Amino acid sequence: MRSAHPPYRASLAIATAAVALISAFAMASGSFAVPAGDVARVLWSALAGSDAGVADNVRAVVLDIRGPRVLAALAVGAALAAAGATFQGLFRNALVAPDILGVSAGVLVIDLLYPLLDPRVKVS
Repeated sequence: MRSAHPPYRASLAIATAAVALISAFAMASGSFAVPAGDVARVLWSALAGSDAGVADNVRAVVLDIRGPRVLAALAVGAALAAAGATFQGLFRNALVAPDILGVSAGVLVIDLLYPLLDPRVKVS
């Protein structure tokens, strides 16, 4: 008998839970350790608009320092995954690399020319 749910649903649920746990760990660990319960309270209070009942420095560390970093890391990872999937779909090759389109060489040229084109950068 065939399952009513597609086979990728379990994998998607596991991957989503793993990303959530790793994100929570990233927000809790660091030179200023924040207990996981405090991270959860701060995030929930930010969503609900209520008071978390934690110190202001804990709230600032979670929401103003580590939160944006974790969100930026997730966005960059998603962008890289989308770029890789686009390359694989475009070339119909699961082993495609950025070198095929010259992306690596193009980035190198921009990296070398940027200091010359930006007036704020002093080249000596």
